[in-house]
Amino acid sequence: MNRDARELVEAADCAGCRVLAKSRLDMGDGSSLPVLELECGDNVTAIRFLNHAALKDTGDPEVRDLALRLLSAHPDALPQAVHVFVKMVVRFVREKTETFQHTKYTIQRRAGDCDDHARCVVALILAGGGKARIVGVPNSQGKVAHVAPQAFHDGAWRWAETTVDAAFGEHPRMAARRLGLNRRPDVT
Repeated sequence: MNRDARELVEAADCAGCRVLAKSRLDMGDGSSLPVLELECGDNVTAIRFLNHAALKDTGDPEVRDLALRLLSAHPDALPQAVHVFVKMVVRFVREKTETFQHTKYTIQRRAGDCDDHARCVVALILAGGGKARIVGVPNSQGKVAHVAPQAFHDGAWRWAETTVDAAFGEHPRMAARRLGLNRRPDVT
């Protein structure tokens, strides 16, 4: 098992997820990424895994390079720059079976569901030296049905929702309501 796979297994173990199967995804450029089939048990454990995995993604040279380019172009506004970049580049797609994508794959594929968007935003902000995290967003019944990134900026945690056209700092449910997306179960 190579270093990337070991780190991902370590992230799963740290989060309390059980690895059911391991494989590799060919990226088409001579490289590959580790793929794990996981059983996380609950949303809290899955969110913990996503935060660990986003931190591991910061070690990828392409992720780090993109983050540093965004930081160089926007030295005082990295979280906002990442927020705009991911909203513009990565489209939201639903998954038939829940999978957790590496940030590099999400950027190359230019698509992902809410956890892929959140992991991408957090990894890029962390790789650029900022502080960020993935948190659960409860629906109107109080159950976590969506995850979204938050970035620490100007002394406070701010939302950086990218699956819908949310403003930086806007709560995902408020953005969904403003956009008339109240029926979408993953953001209401």
